[in-house]
Amino acid sequence: MLRICLTACINFYLLLLPFFLVAQNTPEKELNELLSLYAINVSSNPALAKNYAEKLKSLSTTYNLPAFTAKAHYALGNIAFKAGKFDSSIYEIRKAINFLDSLNIEKGRAACYNLIAVCYKNNGDLTSSMQNFEESLFWANKLGDSKNEANAYQNISLIYFQQKNYIDAAKNLDRALVLYTDLNDYDGVISTRFNFANILKEQGKFEEARKFYNEVMDYYQQQGDKIMEAYVGINLGQILMEEERFKEALPRLIDTKNKLESLNLRADMGMILNDLGFCNQNLGFNEDAIKYFTKALAFTDENPDLYYVGEIYQNLSILYAENGQYKKALEFYKKQVAQKEKQNSLEKEKHLATLQEKYETRLKEAQITLLEQEKSLKDAELQQAATNLKKQQLIRNISLAGFLILLIVLIVIRYFYKQKISFQKQLADQQEEIAQQKTNELIKDFRLSAIERYQQGQQQERARIAREIHDGIGSDLAGLKIAFEQYLGNAAPSKESSRILLGIRNACQDLRSISHKLHPPAFSQVGFCDFIRDFAEQTTKGAELEIHTIFFPKDKIDALPEDLLADVYRISQELISNIIKHALASTVELQLTLHETYLNIVVSDNGIGITDKNTNKGIGLRNIRERLISRNGTMEIDSSEKGTVVNIDMGINKITSTNEIEI
Repeated sequence: MLRICLTACINFYLLLLPFFLVAQNTPEKELNELLSLYAINVSSNPALAKNYAEKLKSLSTTYNLPAFTAKAHYALGNIAFKAGKFDSSIYEIRKAINFLDSLNIEKGRAACYNLIAVCYKNNGDLTSSMQNFEESLFWANKLGDSKNEANAYQNISLIYFQQKNYIDAAKNLDRALVLYTDLNDYDGVISTRFNFANILKEQGKFEEARKFYNEVMDYYQQQGDKIMEAYVGINLGQILMEEERFKEALPRLIDTKNKLESLNLRADMGMILNDLGFCNQNLGFNEDAIKYFTKALAFTDENPDLYYVGEIYQNLSILYAENGQYKKALEFYKKQVAQKEKQNSLEKEKHLATLQEKYETRLKEAQITLLEQEKSLKDAELQQAATNLKKQQLIRNISLAGFLILLIVLIVIRYFYKQKISFQKQLADQQEEIAQQKTNELIKDFRLSAIERYQQGQQQERARIAREIHDGIGSDLAGLKIAFEQYLGNAAPSKESSRILLGIRNACQDLRSISHKLHPPAFSQVGFCDFIRDFAEQTTKGAELEIHTIFFPKDKIDALPEDLLADVYRISQELISNIIKHALASTVELQLTLHETYLNIVVSDNGIGITDKNTNKGIGLRNIRERLISRNGTMEIDSSEKGTVVNIDMGINKITSTNEIEI
């Protein structure tokens, strides 16, 4: 028995896109969002997609946007098609075409006629189907719409397939495949593979067909297209029945039926129930078979023109005859004959044959026209080439001698020109290099000058503040201390007076320490190494920090210039202050080592290391780096959880702003 399956060869919701308009305002944006929601759900949840399409139609009418109303009718027609309501689908698509006509919009018509043609095909009206496919091809060719042209070719192949003309069906599938491949449309390629599998199945090449079906099934499972999964399942079940593996086919067909029920695809429910009836009939379950065939007829009552209705009548006639119910058997036999006559009338067959002949003739004429155009173009190109060749020969003969002379002149000119350009380039490179050097020197001089002025101003300000503290507050405290001591000399000492005297003495000592820190005395008078050792010990005394100082060679370090020692003092002061504030260390070591051309400073501690990533960006370290610039110095910081080591090299000779070395 011949088994024919319904093929959903294209995702029709994609065909809406050619005549969509870009949203410009709020209503159009809202309507486009409804279109997007429809497209997302049309393959997985048709009921929800229909709700969005109905809302789109209502709102587009309210907003008076007929272009969106046309899209809404197309969407409703597509949903009706998927539900097997082909007459309703044709009605909705005709309405969409009417709106396109009123708006004088050509895009989208190919898609509309294509869907109408498929509906007529599934109704068994192959003549009307072929006419609408011709109309779809007309609009696709006019607008250069390769996508819909490919869809039309693929659906025309289904008409040949239904007539068992597998050669012409494969030819049209090949035409569609070429177009899909050129468009990089993998969905279209997969749909052609699905229909090639249908042809292989009908030719009895079941293993090849099953291979294609499994590939298509994997793709649609990845895409989440439940409808196409159901269609592939129908065909895989039919292959098992053709192989008479009815026990294996039965559970697959039941699973496919459940999927169709969840998707509410009524026309395809009729087909799967027909297959279940046939499968049970061959397993000897005649009562179950009659039950399934009867249910199938209930689904096809909505559309009695479906091409497989006659097959259901035939199967019921056979079953009732086997059960001895000859009256019912005769009744269904008559229905089978009437259905066959209805679908295969001579006039329709002749008209369809005429349409198919016109279609094939048009394709051949188009090919012949294309070949003639290519031939004419080639002849014209050959004539033009011959004319051009004669002109070129004439021009060549006239200009050859002059060209040789001109070539020699050009070679000489080019040689001297290259020499000139090379010299100019070298000169320009030298001038650019000199200018760059001068620019770098000016920038460096400016930075050195700015740093020197800043440090001089800082030193002067510190000296002024130190003098103010020493001469002002220091003098006042000294006078207060002397007066209080005289007062105590004439009175009996007490605990309170002794505490006050001690506080005044400590304040005097603290002021003296602050004054020295801000502006230490000349190091040549007190000895720099002794001064720095005393400063380090006094600074760390209150912090419970043990400090070690190493100076080598001490005498030569003490003899260094005052400005260098002042920089060393400020750097040491900043580093020790940072250790006290942040390191949580118990010991620190300060080491000064004099080399021939530079002084090495190493400050290390056993603290927690530098944990703040922004520490290197602090003002203190920035000041140290600025001091090192004028001394051509470098600083390296090595920090870990076991402590921090700062290694500094300072040039003994200072770089001045005139790029000369100050001794």
